Amino acid sequence: MAPGNDDDSSSSELSHDFLDKLSPNLRRKLIYAAVERSNDPGLPKTINVGSPKATNVGSPKTYSRNIDLCEHKQLTEERQKPKVGEPFAHCFEVDNNNERQIKLLQDKIDLASKNLNSDWSTKLVMDVYIYGCRYLDVDILEGCNKKENNGPLMYFDIIKYPSTNGFSGKGFDTLCRDLCSKSLDSGFKLIKNGKKIRKLFGYCQEFVCSRGVLYKKYSKCKDDPYRKTSFNNNRKNDRGKAGKSMSRQITTFCPIIAQCRCKFCFYVGCDAFGFFAVPGYGNNIHSSHAKLLSQEILFPTSLLPKDTKDVLKDLINTNASLGVAVNFVQQRTGHMISRQNVHWLGGISKNLSKIGNMENMDSSEKMVRYLKEKKYDHMILYHKTNDKKLYNDINLGCSNHRTNSVGYTHNITLSGFTHSLVLPTQEEHDCNKYVNGTRKSFEINEEQDVMLGLAWVNPFESDYLRLYPEVIFVDVIADTNKDNRHLFTATGKASNGKMFTFLRAFLPNQQGWVFRWIFSVVFPNMFHKQVLENVQVIISDGDPQEFTQIDACRKTVFPNAFRQRCGFHIVRMGWKSHIPGKSLFVQEQRVFYKNVCHHLKTWIYSWMKSCCETEDEYEVSKHMFFKFLNTVQIRNRLGTYFIDKVSDFVRKHVEVHDNNFCFFRRKHLRHFDEYVNSLHEGTNNAIRHSAAPIKANMCIENTLVVLNENSSRMNRKQILNTSKEMHGTKVYAKLECAKSLSHMGYSMLNEAWLRRHLYTSVQVSVNKWYVIPCKDVSNVSEVVGSPRGIPMESNNMGLPKDIAPAYNGTGLPKVNEKCKKDLYPRFKRVRVVTKVGNTLKCSCCYRDRYGIGCVHEYHIICNQFSGYNTPSHRECSIRWWNMYNNYGPSSMVRSKEEIDLSLLGIFFQLQKNDLKGLPIPDYCSQIGTTIDESIIAEEFKPATFPICYNYPNLTVLPKDLSSNTHKISGLTQSVSQSQKEVMNQLFDVDVDFSNIEGVLNDDVDMPNARSPYIELKPYFDDLTKYMEGYHTTSDMMHIKCFFQEQISHFQQLAYKDVVSKDSSMTKRRKNGLVSSTIPQSKKAKAHGTKHY
Repeated sequence: MAPGNDDDSSSSELSHDFLDKLSPNLRRKLIYAAVERSNDPGLPKTINVGSPKATNVGSPKTYSRNIDLCEHKQLTEERQKPKVGEPFAHCFEVDNNNERQIKLLQDKIDLASKNLNSDWSTKLVMDVYIYGCRYLDVDILEGCNKKENNGPLMYFDIIKYPSTNGFSGKGFDTLCRDLCSKSLDSGFKLIKNGKKIRKLFGYCQEFVCSRGVLYKKYSKCKDDPYRKTSFNNNRKNDRGKAGKSMSRQITTFCPIIAQCRCKFCFYVGCDAFGFFAVPGYGNNIHSSHAKLLSQEILFPTSLLPKDTKDVLKDLINTNASLGVAVNFVQQRTGHMISRQNVHWLGGISKNLSKIGNMENMDSSEKMVRYLKEKKYDHMILYHKTNDKKLYNDINLGCSNHRTNSVGYTHNITLSGFTHSLVLPTQEEHDCNKYVNGTRKSFEINEEQDVMLGLAWVNPFESDYLRLYPEVIFVDVIADTNKDNRHLFTATGKASNGKMFTFLRAFLPNQQGWVFRWIFSVVFPNMFHKQVLENVQVIISDGDPQEFTQIDACRKTVFPNAFRQRCGFHIVRMGWKSHIPGKSLFVQEQRVFYKNVCHHLKTWIYSWMKSCCETEDEYEVSKHMFFKFLNTVQIRNRLGTYFIDKVSDFVRKHVEVHDNNFCFFRRKHLRHFDEYVNSLHEGTNNAIRHSAAPIKANMCIENTLVVLNENSSRMNRKQILNTSKEMHGTKVYAKLECAKSLSHMGYSMLNEAWLRRHLYTSVQVSVNKWYVIPCKDVSNVSEVVGSPRGIPMESNNMGLPKDIAPAYNGTGLPKVNEKCKKDLYPRFKRVRVVTKVGNTLKCSCCYRDRYGIGCVHEYHIICNQFSGYNTPSHRECSIRWWNMYNNYGPSSMVRSKEEIDLSLLGIFFQLQKNDLKGLPIPDYCSQIGTTIDESIIAEEFKPATFPICYNYPNLTVLPKDLSSNTHKISGLTQSVSQSQKEVMNQLFDVDVDFSNIEGVLNDDVDMPNARSPYIELKPYFDDLTKYMEGYHTTSDMMHIKCFFQEQISHFQQLAYKDVVSKDSSMTKRRKNGLVSSTIPQSKKAKAHGTKHY
């Protein structure tokens, strides 16, 4: 039958001859399309061949199904020849409402992930001797699968690998290093696995794949509980006794069950002539793991050259950092090693070489030449004298073929494309004034152009912005070079919680026209429009020149972005500038002052977090803040001056920015609850204090080199981390979806899944449910906003036994005592879960902010639907998928032959068409019973006005239509005269603050509590100063006895603490000579510096 026939009654045939004429890539996709259609009941079983070349092909060997290549071949040809400026994903256009097409795209990614772990063969190419003749580049594994072992022996180079002393000699050690090094190039890591007897060959050394050895758990590692993980401020989970005592969440490359072990192995024998590959024994097929690139495999330190190891050992006593050691090895050998592997070797330092062969060039020319050689996209802002204008020299696509930020391909090079920059009148005046002054000061002649700014982008980091564009942080750092140029950096947050810098620029100053160039010219020219449209939040500090230009370009450059003011700069830095310090108060009032300041700042921060989810909650909380500020306790002890200063600060320096910091304005945006710029400030700090730091006395061209080399190292670490998550096994994970999700994504999903039992719900219509916390935990689980619970003994919900140990081994963690003492209001909320189509969507908007299902959605699907068993990775946003994180960067996809380039387009479409709710599987059926809203319990009814857990006496009256405000009626507090008139215009508040005295006087839980030495030293100094000349022997004895009693008391406490951590301490101290002191862990002192 002809390949183009549409008759379904007969089966057409596709010959091998026709397949042989196709390219390998198209032939592989042709077979994939046939298998996919044959397995999909919704697609036609007969797939006709539409290629005219195949019409006259005949062959006795045919496939059982007919395959139509029309659509698939057209798709492939379009992918191979993309149009300039058109998205790479144009062939995968998806209707936003077509859930079936989205499912098919997800199927493709899952199938690609599954195929990575299919069996694959490998080669180990070495120079060998056979019958005395030398053969180059021979695969030594060729004969290991053969059953007969009477073939010729392949001896390794007898000169390079002498068999003196057999397997204990230096020749065998050299052979092992070379074999392991060859294995890294072949996509796996080779290790020795002991000696075994093989018939006819005696004792032979076995070599196996590292994936063939089972994971061995560390003896001190506990099964449960593991340390928690949070996307924001994850370091806090490692602090305190609880965090340090819990086991880390470990990801390993080793299999944890025997069925997943790789069967690859071969043997090396030894005789008087030399070492040889044992024939007839072994297996050259790898199984249960993917073939990796060499940069995805952590390089073993055992393979480092001897001279490199010697240098490391000689520098142990220099106390250089481990990061320096990693950088040294990478620079010297080109391999990346881990800090743990070089921990015993110490650290080294490194002198970065200057840009070579450019001695007679200006620093500007050196930097541009360097960026062109590195093929980095860059843009130059310079001033031309002849027409008195600013120009941009744009160099994009410096490499011959690169993938841009949204998955489309440049086939042209825009190197040297120049256009002028037009500025508003005032900014043009400021620019000309700066340029003319610079020319005059530095005696620049009229024929020379002046470089004003230089911006550049690392291609790998540009890919990362395409993958994670939701939140970007911007800031400027000074003192990075001798030219006194400011360094502008823009960063994002990857799915592992780590920051990445995707744009750097040297600026002449921080005036408005400079930031206009950055946001209105650099961003739209360096990054694709669709990437910038995906930006949801831009976080900046308080520089008005900076955020004014962000606002000016938002509609054109960032049309969907919300500008967020950094909460730290508003509250903490503003507080230092406008509020009187503790020196204003006497010593007895300073503890009270510190506590009041702490609670006031925490209260303001609550407006930026999920503590205030609506405008009504924000207004109520803000007015309660002023009532608290005007309480009798604060007025009597700190005075009206302090109250007026704080009120003035909030009115003039906080409230004026509420459009740019309030949480309720960005509740529905994908921003991961970020409200401060601290993470970006951390990257700026790393620039100055990393293993290869930037110094203020460095030439600007050397600063450029150091920044790019540090960036390259960080990119390599990102590849290693994502590869480990992709191909490793999460030992701590108990859900099946863990293998498909990143560590952070799985941890957040698992927290929501475990907490689903802490809620109760009622169905009020066919597609609507009300969800609230269970009565025993309602004052914590919703209020705190994080997965805290209550002690298990006070929980009568009957949680499953496998749920409670996930928190602390005996039950849910205890309520944080500090949370009980926070004074800002915590509002009661009833969550509304609605069924929209075939998905569940919750009013808490957690999925909108994180891309992961919330606890309320999982509670409903588990309790109101039958058949649902466990979460799936398909219920999470694509940004949390391991496949997306590992193969999202285009450079990784192009380096993998077995990965289809079409994945880039699929990734882009799934990012564009993100899930709007929790998908309900087809096999689940609804089982709930609807209850009339008029008869449900009061606890389930959504509150018309804000209700507080910690202020139950608070009553909010309906809105006053004339003033569009609420009224909170009740008790009248004393208010300073300066604030009384303003407050009465808004609210009449009734709040009971009678119980705050103990909280404000308590200094135990204050953050950053000072050490005993700092706290007691002033008193000791005063004591000795006034005792001089007036003390008696009796006084001295009395004070000495007091000190000795206190020392003994705290020694006993320290001893009990050490014994509780090390039970063998008591046994060791019973016999023999015993020390008069005990070991204690202490922080390293910084000798009085600011880090002390």
